Amino acid sequence: SRKKTPENNMHMHLQNCGEKELWIMRLFTAVLPDDAYRQELENLQSAMKENGAAGRYTESANLHLTLVFIGEYGNPDRIMDILRDIPAEPVSLKPLRIEKLHDMYILRFEDNPELNTIVKRIRRAFAENGIPFDGKSFLPHITLVRKVQKDLKQYLEVPSAELVCDSVSLMRSAQGRNGSVYTEMGYTEFGGETEN
Repeated sequence: SRKKTPENNMHMHLQNCGEKELWIMRLFTAVLPDDAYRQELENLQSAMKENGAAGRYTESANLHLTLVFIGEYGNPDRIMDILRDIPAEPVSLKPLRIEKLHDMYILRFEDNPELNTIVKRIRRAFAENGIPFDGKSFLPHITLVRKVQKDLKQYLEVPSAELVCDSVSLMRSAQGRNGSVYTEMGYTEFGGETEN
């Protein structure tokens, strides 16, 4: 099993629903890089700064690869139960390039059929259980910079190390003082082990 990310202080919206009160949370599923890969990403961000890229750099603790975005939903335990039953084996993703996407710089990864299958299985399970999700095309990437103000002056080499995807995490998003803050609510390892 792996070490979980620290809990962050977050605010959630309380919604009245008849006699019940539901905590409505902004949720998504993601792959979290391990400490070694997170360091690779931090080094890449530093190189980008040195090469002139200006904008809102993603905090190290927030770096992630989104699998399926859910949006507002009030029952994370149900989602974890569903994720626990998704058949999946660990896969490795090869970095492809730094890419400009709208007003962001992302680290784009090569298309991986095994990971695409896992994403499809999660979406299918969510659909069968009435869980909302964003159905747009899956693009494996990690966002490095948002709201880019100045572009890179030159092309940068991406890390040679591959991103190991051996678990899926359920993440909660909320607005903090300096932008979005993400908290891991639980995870299930590909192949079996679950913590929440």
